Amino acid sequence: MPFYHFHIDTPLSESAASERIQKFTRPHRVFREWIAFNVRNITREDTTVGPPFLGTVGSTFRLRRDIRYWNSFLPLIWGRIVPSPLGSRINVTMFLHPLVALFMIFWFSGLGYGVVQLWVHRKEAVPFAVLVPAAMILFGVALVLVCFIPEAIKAKRLLENALEK
Repeated sequence: MPFYHFHIDTPLSESAASERIQKFTRPHRVFREWIAFNVRNITREDTTVGPPFLGTVGSTFRLRRDIRYWNSFLPLIWGRIVPSPLGSRINVTMFLHPLVALFMIFWFSGLGYGVVQLWVHRKEAVPFAVLVPAAMILFGVALVLVCFIPEAIKAKRLLENALEK
């Protein structure tokens, strides 16, 4: 499953780095706020309304990007701000939501089982039947990578920009 770990070194102190990230973060929207926000901004072209992250920030933080579209593979961002000799280091880990990861494990397991069974019994079945579940496995891998990696890169850039100024 997709997992991305990196660190950002900054000359800022631990508290200053936390404040910078906090400026780019707002609390999670409750369901009513989410509906009202989307109804109010349904025709709005500008999607950069408010801070780019939702979550909580302290010496550790748990964030996700605030997006207007649906992406089940949007990375969850967990980090820890630790002091270092030159300021502070922000250790960041991005990963899939556990329920999405669990679904993808079932997806790959079921399709993998189908590939094995079709391969073992290939003389009884249509010879190319194994290609269908194999193609679905490749589609699942591509879907996860295409939806996770660009979002992780965007989130990393936003965090670096938050700590840069």
